[in-house]
Amino acid sequence: NLNFKYPNSDNFVLKDMNLELNAGNTYCIYGASGSGKTTFLNVLMNFLTPTSGKILVNSNNNKLNELNIFSKISYLSQKIFLLNDTVTKNIAFSENENEIDYTKVQKCLNLANLTNEIKDMNLLVGEDGSFLSGGQKQRIGIARALYFDKELLILDEITSSLDSKNENIIIDNLNKIKKDKIIILCSHSKNVIDQCDHKIELATNV
Repeated sequence: NLNFKYPNSDNFVLKDMNLELNAGNTYCIYGASGSGKTTFLNVLMNFLTPTSGKILVNSNNNKLNELNIFSKISYLSQKIFLLNDTVTKNIAFSENENEIDYTKVQKCLNLANLTNEIKDMNLLVGEDGSFLSGGQKQRIGIARALYFDKELLILDEITSSLDSKNENIIIDNLNKIKKDKIIILCSHSKNVIDQCDHKIELATNV
């Protein structure tokens, strides 16, 4: 029974929301602009506190911050930020150099369908990815989200710069690794929506 409205507003962005999200499934959140997709993600990640209602983790009535929920989440926003550094450093983001798992970096490049285009993991990407195409930059962001192997994977409009071939390959690869994860995608792409296990349409509240 989750509800959320912003301060000084009478309009509920999320109203009477009831969802059960289970590991081993992909979920696509879609809806018109203003329907609350980003708000829902921010509530789920504990950036915003519900106005009323509860989020239960494994059926336990625990507060998200008590469970340190963000440590269990990989989140990829629409805006991909890249360091002026190597492909490896951008995927194993914030890892100490001596702790980087290069085999894992390669695996994530494969999952993001980048190995045919980027054969050198030490390739410099340029300032904010200026040496890369928009699609390559987006896929490095996807590889980064996958590298940390978290239980909850949240991907916001991750295929907006990709052609249909790359989009299909990446969604197919996500479905192959979903066994122990909850994977949530926000997308307007009918192709992405159709390939997810569950479709959740958010309606605009007026």
